[in-house]
Amino acid sequence: MTSIAFILGVLPLVFATGAAAASRRSLGTAVCSGMITSTVLSIFATSVFFAIFQWMIDRHQTRADSVDR
Repeated sequence: MTSIAFILGVLPLVFATGAAAASRRSLGTAVCSGMITSTVLSIFATSVFFAIFQWMIDRHQTRADSVDR
């Protein structure tokens, strides 16, 4: 939610008009697209890393259980 709020807060820079609008647009576009990219990547990366670490923990526990027997 925080990243979405930040993206929405930067949108006035993306659609700026008037004096110095070109610099505001370029800065707003870079920040907005960077935040969208990082948000989407973090959603997928978090899920993938969770699955990998959970698999490693399960694998380690099954090895430890077989050694204890």
